[in-house]
Amino acid sequence: MRKALLLVVMVLVSLSLSTDLFAGEVKTEEKRIYGEVIKTDCDKSSITISEIKGRKADKGEKTELTLKFTDKTNLLGVKVCNDIVEGTLAFGKYLDKEEGNILTRLSLKIMRIDTKREGKGKERRDD
Repeated sequence: MRKALLLVVMVLVSLSLSTDLFAGEVKTEEKRIYGEVIKTDCDKSSITISEIKGRKADKGEKTELTLKFTDKTNLLGVKVCNDIVEGTLAFGKYLDKEEGNILTRLSLKIMRIDTKREGKGKERRDD
């Protein structure tokens, strides 16, 4: 009985020590971005997106985020970086690492954002 109890205690101690050793490894989670493509630089493998929806965008602040492409970046809507047109809507996921913001997935909607929309709404009638 004593040996079984000693064995259980040894297993529990070894498990607690192993989890403490691996607790320093933090997995970075993917962040999302939704915005308009402002600038593309295919030579440097980067793209700049102006965020439309988000905490800062709701407060009226324009936030720009520069993201880097890698060979593992999943592009939807285009095949190569040169096909990306400024002014298109972009939905993306990226990792915030020490090397910079690494783009993991980019999906483009082929339509331009018309920020200066004037007189294109229904007229209201107040009777």
